[in-house]
Amino acid sequence: LLLLLSGVMPTTWCDRRPALMRRLVTGAAHIALLTSLIAVAGFLNQGRVDQSLVGLEIYLDALSAIMLLLVAGIGTEVIRYSRRYLDGDPGQGHFFKWLALTIGSVLVLVISGNLIQFTLAWMATSLRLHRLLLFYPELAGARLAAHKKFVISRLGDLCLIGAMWLIYQTYGSLHFGEIFADAELH
Repeated sequence: LLLLLSGVMPTTWCDRRPALMRRLVTGAAHIALLTSLIAVAGFLNQGRVDQSLVGLEIYLDALSAIMLLLVAGIGTEVIRYSRRYLDGDPGQGHFFKWLALTIGSVLVLVISGNLIQFTLAWMATSLRLHRLLLFYPELAGARLAAHKKFVISRLGDLCLIGAMWLIYQTYGSLHFGEIFADAELH
């Protein structure tokens, strides 16, 4: 959630304070990684987690625990690399804003406890990746890649919504814990 919060700063504020933005996003990423390690340790100690926290439904099983660590670790490394790569770039503040929002969205996607939250996190991740692809909008290749990704992603969104509807029709629930429990019975 800190990554998502660090990404809600206005773009002009981010670009006027790139060093502060880098520190905020880097700190949030390290806290996300530490929190992921704690969550995985809790999972290893207690087993599957299926609960609600701060308005989010969280579902943590072996696969999502591994993905949580993977995303948090890679996200932290991407931020670290970007700090050096973009040093001195005038737009680095808003790049870090969109990078924080993207990584935060993927982390929410990984621990989603229901299909609605999962779908919203999927769409948010896609839209934020679109912004990162357009970091250098003057490059024709960047615009073309962003356009292709946007079209394909919207088609994917429609397919995901259709799958969500079919799952609801089949299992009568959108909550992963209930869906997986019912699927094991059949």
